[in-house]
Amino acid sequence: MNQLLAFFLLLYIPNCLIAQAKLHFPITVINIDTLIEGELHTVKFPFQNSGTDTLRLTGVHSSCGCTIPSWQAHNLLSGQWDTILATYNSVGHLGNIGKFVYIESNGGKSDVKIDGMVIPFSTDMRIYYGSGGKLIQYHVKKTKTESHLFFDIKKDELGKYSGDISLVISNSALLPKVLSIDQAEMEAKGINIKVLKQAGMAITYVQPYNALLENKSSYIYRFSFQNFENTSLNLLLDKEEIKIYFAFEK
Repeated sequence: MNQLLAFFLLLYIPNCLIAQAKLHFPITVINIDTLIEGELHTVKFPFQNSGTDTLRLTGVHSSCGCTIPSWQAHNLLSGQWDTILATYNSVGHLGNIGKFVYIESNGGKSDVKIDGMVIPFSTDMRIYYGSGGKLIQYHVKKTKTESHLFFDIKKDELGKYSGDISLVISNSALLPKVLSIDQAEMEAKGINIKVLKQAGMAITYVQPYNALLENKSSYIYRFSFQNFENTSLNLLLDKEEIKIYFAFEK
């Protein structure tokens, strides 16, 4: 009888007296303003265990492979704080940013969001992975005077470097543009280049160096390598200096 009475009394104990974990994010949306395509940006979402029991994270994932979440602690005591880091890669994502990170725990579920905008690296230049698809990634750092492109070139499943790097120059301006590349520098560093001129469906080979880009045409600069050593290359697109870094996975 006493055990039965204790059981019924337990059912009427208020929830506030039972130890419970609670997941709490004071900030759930962060606007990162404007990124240049290729930039990496990491945001911080602090969170707290505002409950009375130990909080355990059971799952953290994002709405897109371009957003990688990370965090330190899996278990938080009552009142403790931690931070979800979310690194956003803007490659191939022009336009509005609206990426979510979903968090699951024994103290409830929550989601946080990254807002912003991605603009092209250059109004007249687009950068593509090349025929190797996902094997090549890049990121961008741009200052007022020059731009830096960093390419991380990885091996395929057979342990070989695959694919190439393509810069697509589209002349949208009234005046022709000039892309200058030092041929002697490229030869010394074991870098080859093929240049395709694309107008409509027609593709023909053209002179790659210091060539004027005709109105309403696109030039595809496709790089390949004789040596697989980390190196760099200087370009000049009109008056804008561009330095490209090639890093090969060992």
